[in-house]
Amino acid sequence: SGCCFYLCSKARYEHLDNYLLPEIFRTPLHELALAIKLLKLGNIKAFLSKAIEQPPMDAIAEAEFTLEQMQAIDENDELTPLGKILARLPIEPKIGKMILLGCIFCVGDAACTIASAMSFPEPFLHDGKHLRHMHRNLAGNRFSDHVALLNAFQQFEREKNRNGERGEMEFCDRKCLNLSTMRMTYEARVYDLILC
Repeated sequence: SGCCFYLCSKARYEHLDNYLLPEIFRTPLHELALAIKLLKLGNIKAFLSKAIEQPPMDAIAEAEFTLEQMQAIDENDELTPLGKILARLPIEPKIGKMILLGCIFCVGDAACTIASAMSFPEPFLHDGKHLRHMHRNLAGNRFSDHVALLNAFQQFEREKNRNGERGEMEFCDRKCLNLSTMRMTYEARVYDLILC
């Protein structure tokens, strides 16, 4: 016999679920549906209906609809050439399509930056007028969150290259940006550029 130590209060422990929610309910089904088609496991609905914990049929239909809208599967539920590429990428299919289209239209760097930024919490700190002013300065006259993120990141990268870590910190302080989020975005962007 042994000892068991709980790192939470007894009240919290008693309110915990006995089991985790099955992963099939926690992950976007359109990603799973792409994998099913890539592995040639047959019809998406038929395959998922064999799962121990079946996802709702409307969720399966929504996943198929999403993939059709993305042009990843055709009207016969077969992978398109785009779908084959997206299924092999280790990223969310919508973000993968954005990066691919960015590369095709010669804006791969910007697409990778925006895709990376969308994968993390918004980097802007503080509420109120000061934040709105900083956000507006970064967006220019475009009134776009994505343009503001892209400009913030490009300026951050310039400061990083010029002045190293100190430049990163000063820039983030000046522009009310979260330094760790900007660094994570930078690392993710490097990874996304490799995919491109």
